[in-house]
Amino acid sequence: MSAPPVPGAERITEEYKHLRAFESDFDRAQGQVRQAASVWILTGFAAFAYVLSVQNLPNGLPPAVLGVLVSWASTFGVMILWIIDQLVYQKLLHSVFVHGLYLEWRDRSLPRIRTKAYCDNLNVSFKLSLFYVVSAVAFLLVEFFFAVSAWSQGISAGLSCLITVLLIIHASAIVGMIYVSRQDKNLLRAHGAPYPAAFQNYLRNQTFRGDLQAALAEPLSPSPTQPST
Repeated sequence: MSAPPVPGAERITEEYKHLRAFESDFDRAQGQVRQAASVWILTGFAAFAYVLSVQNLPNGLPPAVLGVLVSWASTFGVMILWIIDQLVYQKLLHSVFVHGLYLEWRDRSLPRIRTKAYCDNLNVSFKLSLFYVVSAVAFLLVEFFFAVSAWSQGISAGLSCLITVLLIIHASAIVGMIYVSRQDKNLLRAHGAPYPAAFQNYLRNQTFRGDLQAALAEPLSPSPTQPST
């Protein structure tokens, strides 16, 4: 069950409202990062169009080698943006979100908005990371296509070794992104240490599910301006 109402409810309500401002800032920042990622991805595919259209490059470099380099650089940019989005801003957002859960647990008069969101989406981070992972996989497939094309043209041993190394790094980066994204995004383990043991058990035992059902089943109180019938 939730903790009983505590003194200082007005202060808690104000604190609860301020949390939304922090969440909005982080949401806005993540939106800007994803917008930049979208532009970067489209730019990468536009560069592929140039690689496919060009015939000769300086020093006799095969266009396919340029395609490999563009694919690798495109994935490198996607991974940097993924780190900023998921490993920085998402963690900051989770920190604020957990404090909102704590206030909802502490004061029953607060709306259970975050509790409902947490109940419905225990681990949404992997789904968000798919935006970056799928793009990186697409770049890897294109890179492999250009690599096979370059190898078939009889490139030098040095270039062949370079392409192989880039492919291995590219594939390893994708595996790392998937591994980190699929890790259990346990809010309690990551951000719950400073909170009381009762609240930690509330999340650990998923008591919030039954508590939320009970809160939603409660009849609405009549408005102070409208007499009850």
